[in-house]
Amino acid sequence: MDLALVPSPDQGNVKLAFGNTPAMILIKKRPGKGQTLKLRLIQIDTFTDKVLGGNPAAVCPLTEWLSDSMMQAIAAENNLSETAFFVSNKNGGYDLRWFTPNVEVGLCGHATLAAGDVVLTDLESDADAVTFETKSGPLIVSRNGANLQMDFPARPAAPYDAPK
Repeated sequence: MDLALVPSPDQGNVKLAFGNTPAMILIKKRPGKGQTLKLRLIQIDTFTDKVLGGNPAAVCPLTEWLSDSMMQAIAAENNLSETAFFVSNKNGGYDLRWFTPNVEVGLCGHATLAAGDVVLTDLESDADAVTFETKSGPLIVSRNGANLQMDFPARPAAPYDAPK
């Protein structure tokens, strides 16, 4: 199947796809046993309307959480600055986590916008906004005309003693 880069016409982001479907990855859960885990993985270039421009992030929508070590391994395999994983929650939104190739991080703006693009384009195309519950608190990605926007959490400054 041919690799294609598909511009997202309404958000100005670019998605990596095979043919007309977003990229899929297969992960062997138990080598030698023939069992695989099939996941949807979408690479989106944020902050651009050009193919292979902007800031890339991978997005992996899940029906349930994978183990931390599996999500870390997927992020390492992607080798992008961040891979976002999300699952739907009981509040009508999604729980969202981000992994770099080496570690889980507490906040990532461009991967949150990429996850918002997946939800608002592919999963809930009639919605005006999506709320992600994260370790940093709730993050809302909303439509703003043909673009997406979000506000970062505000944290008051606090004194910090530098290590000696």
